[in-house]
Amino acid sequence: MKTNTSKKVIFFGIIMIAVLFFDFTLLSKLNKEYDYVIETRETVVVEKSKSGTLNETKKQIEELKKINDRISNILINESNAVAFISLIEDISTEAETEIEILNVEFEDSEAEESLGLIDMRFKVMGGWSNVVNFLRSLESLPYLINVNSIRFSASDAGGGITWTVDFRLVGLTI
Repeated sequence: MKTNTSKKVIFFGIIMIAVLFFDFTLLSKLNKEYDYVIETRETVVVEKSKSGTLNETKKQIEELKKINDRISNILINESNAVAFISLIEDISTEAETEIEILNVEFEDSEAEESLGLIDMRFKVMGGWSNVVNFLRSLESLPYLINVNSIRFSASDAGGGITWTVDFRLVGLTI
């Protein structure tokens, strides 16, 4: 019986050793696979992060382009100054007023990154409602402009009162 029991113990011991060896081998392989999964996951997370950052950067660039377009649309381009002056003359014609441009000067900024100025002085003459319509149309221009000084005067030329408005308009240029 001892031999039978010792055979059983030896057999059971061999099976235990085989199971332990198999477990250690299996655990080692599982550990390697787990490490591979973790590394792959980290790589995916990093790549997604890069992709997210890239997408955010693209969105920021698009927003900056929109802002730049808006800014460009409200500033007077020096190369299109003649078109801007013609626009003011057209507004005068539409408002049924006469316009006399007295002076147009450009002031460049000393710093290259800064904006310049267009400084215009002119007179507008016509009836009160026409002069007011001209000023309203001037206010609705899509450009960043300021009326720095304005002077109203009226004269009676026999056919009714004619209003004269002398003013100085300053706009930012690029």
